[in-house]
Amino acid sequence: LPDPETALNDQRRLRRLERHLGKIHPRKRVAFVLHVIEGRSIEEVAALTRVSKTAAKSRVFFARRELMKLVRHDPELKDLLTGKCEGES
Repeated sequence: LPDPETALNDQRRLRRLERHLGKIHPRKRVAFVLHVIEGRSIEEVAALTRVSKTAAKSRVFFARRELMKLVRHDPELKDLLTGKCEGES
């Protein structure tokens, strides 16, 4: 278990991310949350959202790109978003 200070910082970071997530299109938000936050594969995201794998990857990519613009002045959140979507080049 993380120490209380780390847990509190994680909660604050998550709240900040949630505020930004609310600003992007719901289809992109769902794909992003499933893949990046919940750790599901692109195949699972595609199946759960009933789109092709290409569409799922695209939604995650564009959600991340929009979020990067929104969090450009928040280094902690920016670091969270810099991971690549599997299959991205």
